[in-house]
Amino acid sequence: MDKFMPWLAPAETIIIFPELFIESLENINIPTLEEYVIIEQDFVDITVYQKRDDWRSTHYFLEETIHFKSIDLALSVEEIYHRVNNEDMIEFLTKKEELDHEGE
Repeated sequence: MDKFMPWLAPAETIIIFPELFIESLENINIPTLEEYVIIEQDFVDITVYQKRDDWRSTHYFLEETIHFKSIDLALSVEEIYHRVNNEDMIEFLTKKEELDHEGE
C-alpha cells in the first residue's frame, strides 16, 4: 500500500500513515493546511484533525462517511479501506457478503 494517496492530497489536506506522524500539530506551520488525516493500516480507524475545530481529533470507522471540507469530498471509510486486508476489513466484508446473500 502506498504511504500517501495523492488523489486525495492537495495543498490543503495532508494524509499520512501513523508511522510518519508528525509529533505535534502545534508544530505544523503550514498556513494553508486545513485538514490533517491519519489512516491506520492494521485496523480500521481514520483520525481527522481540522483547523476550523482547533485541531481536535475526530475518529471515523466502518459504515461512516468522512467529509473532507477543504476539498469538498465525501468518502466512506469502506471506500478508503477497500484494498486493505486487515482483520477489521475481512470481518466487515464477510458480514456484508452474508447479509447480501440473505437479501437475495
